[in-house]
Amino acid sequence: MNVLKTMRTMGSLKILLWILVFAFIAAMFTMWGGGLEAERGASMFGPEFAVKVGEDSLPPGVFQLQYRFYTEQMKRMLGDNFSDSFLKGAPQRVADGMADQIILAQLARKYGLHVGDKEVAEAIQRMYQFQDPATEYPETLARMGISASEFEAVMRNELVVEKLRNFLTDASYVPPEELKRRFVEENEKVNAMLALVPSAKFLQQVPPPTEAELKAYFETRKKDLEAPEKRSMEFVQVSEASIRRAIRIDEGRLKEYYQSHLAQFSTPANQRRASHILIRSSEGEPPSKRAEARKQAEEVLSKVRAGGDFAVLARQFSEDTSNAGQGGDLGWFPRERMVPAFSAAVFDQAKTVGEVLGPVETAFGYHVIRLTGIGGGAKPFDEVKEQVRQAMILGDPAYQNQTKTLLEEARKALAEAKDEAGVKAAAAKFSLEVVKIEKPFAKKDTMGALGRDPKLAEAVFKAEAGKWSEEIKVRDTFVRFKVLKVEPPHPAAFEEVRQDLERQWKDERAFEHARTRATQLRAAAVSASALESEAKAAGLSAQASGLINAKGSLPGVGFDAQLNEALFKANVGDVVGPVKTKFAYVVGVVTEKQAADLAAFEKQRPEFDRTQRREAATRFLDDYLESRRKELEAEKAIEYNTSLIQKLEPSDRS
Repeated sequence: MNVLKTMRTMGSLKILLWILVFAFIAAMFTMWGGGLEAERGASMFGPEFAVKVGEDSLPPGVFQLQYRFYTEQMKRMLGDNFSDSFLKGAPQRVADGMADQIILAQLARKYGLHVGDKEVAEAIQRMYQFQDPATEYPETLARMGISASEFEAVMRNELVVEKLRNFLTDASYVPPEELKRRFVEENEKVNAMLALVPSAKFLQQVPPPTEAELKAYFETRKKDLEAPEKRSMEFVQVSEASIRRAIRIDEGRLKEYYQSHLAQFSTPANQRRASHILIRSSEGEPPSKRAEARKQAEEVLSKVRAGGDFAVLARQFSEDTSNAGQGGDLGWFPRERMVPAFSAAVFDQAKTVGEVLGPVETAFGYHVIRLTGIGGGAKPFDEVKEQVRQAMILGDPAYQNQTKTLLEEARKALAEAKDEAGVKAAAAKFSLEVVKIEKPFAKKDTMGALGRDPKLAEAVFKAEAGKWSEEIKVRDTFVRFKVLKVEPPHPAAFEEVRQDLERQWKDERAFEHARTRATQLRAAAVSASALESEAKAAGLSAQASGLINAKGSLPGVGFDAQLNEALFKANVGDVVGPVKTKFAYVVGVVTEKQAADLAAFEKQRPEFDRTQRREAATRFLDDYLESRRKELEAEKAIEYNTSLIQKLEPSDRS
């Protein structure tokens, strides 16, 4: 039965027992007034699908709408703090979500669940309350630039997945005693004054171990110490970005385009351009770990100042995978776009183009920075030559078609290359760089400009050394690699683990100091206020937890099973601790306890039971998605329209 026909003859709709709220679908008609029609079509986007799983797919128009909804949600959520940098990777995340939707719809069909045209029509009418569905529905779809079949396919998927969730919820069972236990766990509350004694506070008081102490420490642990397998490799990567670099345009045409678009290649005076090499280290890490990261950054800085090529070193050492492949280039940016310490280095300390600074410490780690441009007026042609070329390619459908053709040819040539000579010849033909990662890396480490990719790492660590791999998809690109060297796992030698051992040795002793101080706090904690006063007098953090349940997050600690359990076992006025957590010892005084209201449980039992069963259904579906995705990826049964995804990926760096 045709959906529109059903809507014409529907009359007054039956009120269903359940109401579906699909934020995306509802927003499609209310947030935007059109503008997609010109963007649609296979000529620009390649395949007629955005995402395909087996024989099922969703079209480009639907993907665009979901992505636009995602960006609008982000803008509303972040307000003035929003920038395009928050959308990095978002097109692929949206596409992954669409793939998940298809996988769940396929599972629903396996359970015999279906959605008919009448159900789709009723859901649409229930959401939008058209006065004249036969006229308003087609008009609205036309304004949106999406066909009825596309919209109804999304609606049908949403409805059948909701049916699946309800089916699994109804099929789930929680025994009465377990249901009661969960209710108590969620509704019993405790409040406590907590004092934190972080080990980091005492780290500077711990002198470095002597050689003899460190070797003795190593001897007590060496049976458990193993250096993991490490590998080095080289790879060739095919992407639209790399293919665009192979397109040649006459310099005369480039200069003509540049002169006629000078405003496009001008930079405001309040902007600067820089490249960086980042050695990651989070603020929450022990000081010894931060010091280790700073030392590595200093070593990289020395290489730069000794004449090393900054871009090459960025590709080799930088852990900012969003720009390491571009030599660490961050593009042009105003002061406010970066964190204060980074901006101060670029805008205040650096005076001349080419100047190198660092290491600069931020919450992300340590940066080695090179100033590459100072804004104000049109940029010299030589500086923006590549940008001009890219603008011409991206703005001309003929070049876009050429890029698409070359991408397919390059991928085919690289995939069909049989040996070393073939791979190198394919790379040379399409101006693809053969990148070497000479420093051996472990399976969990960053793989140079490729970043961290579990599927790629799995393949690299299974591959035979000296042999080029088959093509493997890495995000929206295609990669072939060759393992150059394998360092097998082995019992760690003292020198291999010296730095880790020294850090662990110091951390242990810092924790011993923290425990001593926490024990002193406990002795003084005759009351919550006494604990708070004593802690603050010692320059330590102390604050009330607020009422939390058994799985609640504690200030400065987060969820800690041992500490939470101790607090819930204690009575009001009891002192708890010292309890060791990840970064600190904690002493607490319980100030309030609220028992779960079992009378309320009896009243709420049906609703609470439904919620628990719904959560069980959600966990089942999450586990199913994870395992089914692995199967489908192994079968290469999930396909993405990479040209469409890459087109929507933000190009501004931040």
